[in-house]
Amino acid sequence: EEDAMTGDLVYPSKTARFFDNFFRHFIIGIEILPSKYFSLQAAFDFNRFQEMKVPQRRSIAGFSYGFIIHVHAIKIGFSRMHYAVGAVPNFITLSFNFDEMSKLKTEKKQIQRK
Repeated sequence: EEDAMTGDLVYPSKTARFFDNFFRHFIIGIEILPSKYFSLQAAFDFNRFQEMKVPQRRSIAGFSYGFIIHVHAIKIGFSRMHYAVGAVPNFITLSFNFDEMSKLKTEKKQIQRK
């Protein structure tokens, strides 16, 4: 790395290099389930953070977060991933559980027959 003030090259210590390399092999994530039908997720990828950081700017490269809403047999999800400054894709997920849908239809038919 280069010192921003003096322009001299700065070499990290062996310990700093070891931990930098060690944490590049892990992605830390958490999922919070406040209810049966809603969940929140967040994660941090240290490798992506180190590769995409811009020394002159602070960024949250490597962070991702999102949520999922579960309504009957349908799950709707939204997530956002910070790759680098200006590169922040959003993802929308829509998934169906056809087995659960067929069970709901069967239950409705049984209720209507009664």
